[in-house]
Amino acid sequence: MALITCKNCGRPVSDKAPACPHCGAEIEPAATQARPEPGAEFVPDAEDSVKPTISPVVAIIAIAIIAIGAMAGYYLYQQEMERQRAEFVRDSLAQVERERIAAERARIAAEKARQDSIRRVRETIVNGYLNALQREKRNCTEGLYVEYFLFDITHDDIPDLLVNIDGFEAGRKCVIYSYVDGTVKKIETINMTHAGLYKGDGYLVHDWAIQGNQEIDRITYSNGKFHYKTIFKGTEWEEKANQDGYVYIDEYRSVPEPAIPWIDDSNKQPIHNISI
Repeated sequence: MALITCKNCGRPVSDKAPACPHCGAEIEPAATQARPEPGAEFVPDAEDSVKPTISPVVAIIAIAIIAIGAMAGYYLYQQEMERQRAEFVRDSLAQVERERIAAERARIAAEKARQDSIRRVRETIVNGYLNALQREKRNCTEGLYVEYFLFDITHDDIPDLLVNIDGFEAGRKCVIYSYVDGTVKKIETINMTHAGLYKGDGYLVHDWAIQGNQEIDRITYSNGKFHYKTIFKGTEWEEKANQDGYVYIDEYRSVPEPAIPWIDDSNKQPIHNISI
């Protein structure tokens, strides 16, 4: 048994039914319904019809469009990558320039701070040395004089102040002032009676001599202290007999280092021009 369509109402009915149960129309036999009329053209079902084919030209055009789209997309991608690279390089260069400017400003600020510190130290030293000169002069007995000389005996790249005070030969002395712990202090006193002071390469030479007796000391400074080393000591004279008896002839040993050229305390220019 199979279902067929009622020609009168279009509803499905059994091919064995004599009439349509829906509208009562008589049902023709299935063989009569299925057989085509003589001379009628056979029309196949849509499912059995031949599927249309794609033209090669259309396919080529489609492929070309896809290829062009891919190329255009790749070009746009490359353009975007190039833009991002250029932006990265520009930002990097800008950052480097900002860092360079910041470093230069820091260097200038540090140099200014260093120069300000040097200026303050220099002012402290100059004023301290001038005050020391005036103080030593006030302490001198009337008629005595004060001389000075700048020499870096402490090896700190800051010249120390050597003040030579005349004490009528028997009371002469040299007072040394230095910049210590942020202020000017007296750090040593050297007896200059019958003596001379000479400057060496980072050291002083003290030459004492009287009546044929001589002593030469090398004066150095290290670890916050002065050190005296005797490099010559003896009686440099000899006895020679003559008809009147014995006489003494002084034969002192000379010092190879140059003598310190003392400066009168009225000339403050060397102190004002102190190099730090």
